[in-house]
Amino acid sequence: MRQTLIIFLLFVVCYKTCFSQSDKPLRVEIEAAPDNPALEVIPAGQKGVMLLYTNARRVDKAKYAFQASFYNQNLKKNWVKDIYTVAANEYIASLLTDSCIALLFFNSENRSESVLFTITEVSLSNGEQKSFSGKLAGKCGFSGWVYLNGSYYLAMNCPKEQCSVNEVNLVSGETREFELFKSIGGAICSLKEDLKNNRILLIVSKTSGKSESFTLYSCSPKGEKIFSAEIFPADENKVLNEILILPVSLSRIIVAGTYVHYNEKINSSKPDESVNTGFFTSLFLDSIMQSIHYYNFIDYKNFYNYMSQENLIKIRKKAEKKGVKESDFSLNYKLLLHNLTSINSSYLLTAEVFTPEYRTVTRTTVDFYGRPMPETYTVFDGYRLLNTLLFAFNDSCNYVWDNNFDIFDVLDFDLYKRVCLMPDSSDIILGYNTEGKLVYKVINGSKTVDGPEHIKVDTGHNSDKISEEKKSRLVHWYGSFMLAFGYEKIMNHILPGRNTRSVFYLNKIGYK
Repeated sequence: MRQTLIIFLLFVVCYKTCFSQSDKPLRVEIEAAPDNPALEVIPAGQKGVMLLYTNARRVDKAKYAFQASFYNQNLKKNWVKDIYTVAANEYIASLLTDSCIALLFFNSENRSESVLFTITEVSLSNGEQKSFSGKLAGKCGFSGWVYLNGSYYLAMNCPKEQCSVNEVNLVSGETREFELFKSIGGAICSLKEDLKNNRILLIVSKTSGKSESFTLYSCSPKGEKIFSAEIFPADENKVLNEILILPVSLSRIIVAGTYVHYNEKINSSKPDESVNTGFFTSLFLDSIMQSIHYYNFIDYKNFYNYMSQENLIKIRKKAEKKGVKESDFSLNYKLLLHNLTSINSSYLLTAEVFTPEYRTVTRTTVDFYGRPMPETYTVFDGYRLLNTLLFAFNDSCNYVWDNNFDIFDVLDFDLYKRVCLMPDSSDIILGYNTEGKLVYKVINGSKTVDGPEHIKVDTGHNSDKISEEKKSRLVHWYGSFMLAFGYEKIMNHILPGRNTRSVFYLNKIGYK
């Protein structure tokens, strides 16, 4: 029997409604302006989901308050709490632990040569809080953080090729910087906790002239180096871009990500400028790099199903003109890389393809003598999302299968990952949320099982019309359930006294 996506919704609104809610899907609506997005959705698995207002309100001269609400599996509100911080704190990131959600704040008005931070643990059961504030040396930028055995580890990248890792223990109230990275230098480009083996894995990049090197470090929770191993590109014409870490066992570590041909690399930290040739995979066994493999996007079996015949002919002509094989030709894709995951006995790299979109505008002005003068300039229209690439490989880091998922008519000024990936038995469900609709596709390896399909994300009333939507998202929640959320302006001329409403919405979506 064919499986389908179903939407559950329970209406929680800021106004009175005049229609029955008994048969409505599960949905939360909160009055909010799409032009001022200030709500963060933090899924907590089967325990529920937190909504955090990231715009703080002033309590007094030395205190601000962020409001957090927690909802259960049925999107019923369990509690609402204020989270107090010092003035001018900015929400940075969150982490889910066994019994709480940890929130990280930085002091955005701090002008000293240090970073002031606050970590607040919020209990999932009742919203009780425990906070710790501290100081990190140097004017550094946040690179990532992980949780391991009661401590939080903050990775920071500082100017002049300097990085740091800091352990923050909320029980003892101590902050300690790892001595190992004080003299190493470079920038931390990947950070991963290994819960099973009680260690922290990270990759540090160093630049020397036009060359860049990458080193994998394994550290104890106290910062002692267990081992370090250089990642050898194995081909001087290939340069590693984004790198991810996935510990498999104590002796096996997978490092994978994206690469680009050396002569096409763009030296920029901006995500809308970096280009990629393909994916790479590498295996470390007992701290020694065993292999590294490069897979050009143009070689994928499903690639030509995505490319039009016209574009395929263009690629072949360009390859002939440059005197190279098609496999040596780079498409220079701009990508949003997802986390490296393990699914159905394989390892999966996923990335969304996008391109900045511009248009040319010409207008006529008049000079001092009254003569018409044409003036031409370009206007940035936003980021156009095009496709999602999926690449699966085995324990030996060899190719298993590839697939793709088209993204239709998504153009946005904000650049963020939109596609949700959810395993279901031997299948994988891919989906994204846009313009009040959920677009999804079901795949089994390289084969398409179902879709792509479009279904409406119900707003709770048949007469609702969406006039504007922003920051639409779809994320995996738990089991076979996802969360669709975003901002909408909704028109409804049937509801008395409330023809238009601007809301933040949260829908529960199930697959069965």
